[in-house]
Amino acid sequence: MSKRSSKNKPKSFSEAIGIKDRLESDTVNFLVGLAILALAVYLVIAMVSYLATGQADQSLLESLQPADFFNTNHEFSNTCSSLGAIVAYFLITINFGLPAFAIPVFLILAALKRMKVCTSVNLLKWFFCLAFAMIWLSAILAKFIAPLMGAEVYNPGGMHGLLCVQRIEDVVGTPGLVAILIVTAIAFLTYLSHETIEVVRKVLNPVKYFTDKIKVTVNNHPVTKDGELQTDIVEPDTIEDEANDKKAAKEPNEESMPNVVDLTDLSQLEAKPKPETHTNEPQAMATTGQGDEPAEMTVEKSKDEPKASGSKTTVLTDLDTPINPWEPFTKYKFPTLNLLKKYDSKPVIDMEEIKSNNARIVEVLKSFGVEISKINATVGPTVTLYEITPAEGVRISKIRGLEADIALSLSALGIRIIAPIPGKGTIGIEVPNKKPQIVSMESVLNTKKFQDTKMALPMALGKTITNEVFM
Repeated sequence: MSKRSSKNKPKSFSEAIGIKDRLESDTVNFLVGLAILALAVYLVIAMVSYLATGQADQSLLESLQPADFFNTNHEFSNTCSSLGAIVAYFLITINFGLPAFAIPVFLILAALKRMKVCTSVNLLKWFFCLAFAMIWLSAILAKFIAPLMGAEVYNPGGMHGLLCVQRIEDVVGTPGLVAILIVTAIAFLTYLSHETIEVVRKVLNPVKYFTDKIKVTVNNHPVTKDGELQTDIVEPDTIEDEANDKKAAKEPNEESMPNVVDLTDLSQLEAKPKPETHTNEPQAMATTGQGDEPAEMTVEKSKDEPKASGSKTTVLTDLDTPINPWEPFTKYKFPTLNLLKKYDSKPVIDMEEIKSNNARIVEVLKSFGVEISKINATVGPTVTLYEITPAEGVRISKIRGLEADIALSLSALGIRIIAPIPGKGTIGIEVPNKKPQIVSMESVLNTKKFQDTKMALPMALGKTITNEVFM
């Protein structure tokens, strides 16, 4: 019924005649962008010409009549004729002054993006930045530059800047106007770059900045009694031993195994006794003997990556050693992990969810004639792995074909069947957890595996189902 109703759904007029598809085509976008680009170039030429010929056209523009628009007498001196002179007069004299050049700049960017010449341009950000700069510079030019130019043909800040300055000064005076301009400029620069805050701090307290700089220079280059620079040569082996001792002191003494839950209940499976099969399962996993008694369920916490000590050691080598390409960056200090937000990464095991999924998996397999002898559950941050040991004579391809039926029974968005699990004689079924945990960046980077890696460019992608960092 749903398919029929979707087919019979009435289409809009634009969809029916195909206008919508044509308007969204690449050719139309290119032509529209080309037209916008031509308009922007026309505005630039008209505005630049107005700066030179505005005085000659001033009388015509101030007493403009409808008939003058067609310029039949060729009275306008602007390169773009009457239309160019009128538009430039409106943008520069009546509105924003010289900052009005931001309008054709934005049109050029919009045209290039429409033509797919510069697809990475963020038009929304450019719009707000250029709009703020146009309004702010209009007030600055009207307040500080216009008095220096005297009675010219146009105000560099335009009528907009002149009116803004007059209205603000009527309320807060000149000091208030200057304060508003400075605060808004700093806020805008902070939006563009957070380094603006550090620059302002250095400007407000230059003594502290130069004092800290001198201290850093003295600490990095100690001076001897004779006034010469002293160089400390430290053996690499000694530093590595000290760093390893510090890291070993902070490492946990014991490492726990992954979250493994033995869900086998032979009384429910009703499986016949089978010969013991030897697999490469870890000894820490709970096994179940055959019999009518229900198997004991054991839950073991997953092992956590040992935390790194957080200390970096710089090795100073002798001049006779080979050139170290990293030596110019030895003074660079990496940002600390305290900048990252810490989440509660302790594993939470929902036994009700695990038992419910276990019963449904067994029920689906049993309904298709698939007998199993053992089932374990390994709980991960976002996915739970149900490890199944099939009975003798069960084909793996038969279980693979039941992926859709198992997903439907579990009401899961999707499952993954690993048949067989590499290195084991078992089959894995990965089911998403209803309440997945957050694998934070801090929990991945603040591990011994990541800190002590020998990779040239390490990249931590997350954690595996056994809570190990994947790089």
